[in-house]
Amino acid sequence: MKQYINRWSAKVERSGLVTRATLLFGALLIAATLVAPIAYGTGGAEGLAAVTVALTVCLATGVISLLTAALFRGDRFALQRLLLGMFLRMGIPLGFCAVVHLRGGMLADVGIVYYVLVFYAVMLLVETALDVSRIKSELGTRKA
Repeated sequence: MKQYINRWSAKVERSGLVTRATLLFGALLIAATLVAPIAYGTGGAEGLAAVTVALTVCLATGVISLLTAALFRGDRFALQRLLLGMFLRMGIPLGFCAVVHLRGGMLADVGIVYYVLVFYAVMLLVETALDVSRIKSELGTRKA
């Protein structure tokens, strides 16, 4: 099992933006599959619509964040990458939740804020793992 994890980790370290975005999408899709029955049970079709919108917001945020991390590579841009990544990862979902909450309506009524929080946690976990593997890969190529 440990050998499998090490091989998978090595592949992720060398992967590009599309592969990383696909991994993020897969993780968010698994989370959506787990959340969808709860959303349907509590809100019906509107609950599923809220899950879909929350998934889309978090996926778009994650892909934009991955893109900025890929654009700002190297030691010179470490602070910019950190600050911009934090702003994007936190600002877009938080701003979306604030707008939905203040405007009210169907999405607010079925609890989209909760679904955004679930997908946000998954996105943050996956992106942190991907960023750590990318940094580990950059440090490995620098030493060689």
